[in-house]
Amino acid sequence: MMFGCNKANDHNEPKVIVYTFTTYSLAGTSCDWAQFDVDLSNINRGEVIVIKDDKILKDYMVSKNGIFPTIDFSKNTLLLVRGYTNYGISTILGAIQQLETNVFQLDIEINVNTSMLLQPWTMAYITNQWSEKDRLELNVTFFQEQVECGDEIYFYGYKGKESLDHLFLNDWLCVAFDKKVQNDEIINFLDSLGLFHPVDTYFIQRPIEVNPQKPYYYYYTFVWVNFLEHKTCSKLKATIRLLESYPLVGFANFAFCNTVSDCKNKLSFSHGFSVEVNDENDLTDLYAIVQETHTYVEDQDKNNPRWFQLSADKFSKGNAMQMSNYFFETGKFRSVSLNFVGTGSLVI
Repeated sequence: MMFGCNKANDHNEPKVIVYTFTTYSLAGTSCDWAQFDVDLSNINRGEVIVIKDDKILKDYMVSKNGIFPTIDFSKNTLLLVRGYTNYGISTILGAIQQLETNVFQLDIEINVNTSMLLQPWTMAYITNQWSEKDRLELNVTFFQEQVECGDEIYFYGYKGKESLDHLFLNDWLCVAFDKKVQNDEIINFLDSLGLFHPVDTYFIQRPIEVNPQKPYYYYYTFVWVNFLEHKTCSKLKATIRLLESYPLVGFANFAFCNTVSDCKNKLSFSHGFSVEVNDENDLTDLYAIVQETHTYVEDQDKNNPRWFQLSADKFSKGNAMQMSNYFFETGKFRSVSLNFVGTGSLVI
């Protein structure tokens, strides 16, 4: 088993590999995970232990009555992930994705609070049997609880700066999948996470390519997902990062009611936004900020050449709303326009 660093996929060409795993818990048994020493010089990294038989598994448990749970190691491997933090822990989320044939990535998101104490954490996952060729990359991220997202939910339009806070939903997200991913794959993937209600096909918005000259409108299928419970802003962001760790997910964004009086229909912002430059013959600022933000120039408006269509994805420095705002707030552009998508939309 080897450990290493992760590499980003190419823009709009994710590898669609869904990897099945099960979170393993000692709840309901007489056992606890064994204590372990802390490495203060490496406190935030965490470690992964690959366990392939019951004898080794017992070495990492403490039993109150001498009875240990067993795992069918003829078919499975247990990945034991553990570490320390010097803050209190509120929640932990984990996900495993397969990047290539023998390359996997394990993402751990730890929501910490303001309590100052040295605290261990342990997570375990049952996977298919691992071979010596398999390589695992571990990413551990810590973040602090943020209850409300209100100050961040705004965009610039023809009315100036406009807030979306009054339409914000704290129990929904909009998830964009590569358009090549079929509905049954999307539904199975989302169900496997155990975070959402079953997906209603009404909330699956597949691209209808009404204008072949503008292919950037049709990169993604948009799906609105409903959490099993309301989430704080921090937990919404953590779930977005979790979803975006999977190759078949292009990106995920916040979700909104369509209007104050219509919340059956849902709204979100897509991957696209437009920027109006001051001079179409001087694009120095445009391309400099595109390079800085890892966004993409998709097209130039033939009728109004000062306008450029841009896009953002999960490898950009922010989502399309954040990037549209950033371009405008530099003061180097005349105006911006954010692209929205909603249930029942034809063009994204």
